[in-house]
Amino acid sequence: MLQPLLEKHPGLHGTVFDLPGVIAGAKRPSRPPDICCRMDFVAGDFFSSVPAGDLYLLKHVLHDWGDDEFLEILRNCRAAMRGGGRIAIIELVLGEIGEPGPTPLMDMNMLVMASGRERSFTEYAHLLGKARFGEVRITTIHSPWAIIEASCEV
Repeated sequence: MLQPLLEKHPGLHGTVFDLPGVIAGAKRPSRPPDICCRMDFVAGDFFSSVPAGDLYLLKHVLHDWGDDEFLEILRNCRAAMRGGGRIAIIELVLGEIGEPGPTPLMDMNMLVMASGRERSFTEYAHLLGKARFGEVRITTIHSPWAIIEASCEV
């Protein structure tokens, strides 16, 4: 997901942060030199710490976890975030009860297969607030997918 962002924005620099085995595999594909020099790969565990940054982009990450783990990840991002930083979360967002779509089925799947779950915008906003993030906004990109965005300004 980082490479297309770097291609579109020549002044952007990005870091892919994941578990060591994932990072080892991520380095294999060839990339144009102008992209490689602006892309770093860092191995680690987001339950321990994350690299410093201005924007944290988490896609299909937080729905894997229960509220306690969700908060731990957010708090680690918030602690490492540079002044004026933001977080952008791309996930399915639960709508009203009875609203058609795949999200309630994915929620059931997450509850059965993992410790996570899908959440409503209200739940995201509440947890982001508990992690000391400021104003929370949502942008629907292709219903039921959305970008939930918050700043480090409280």
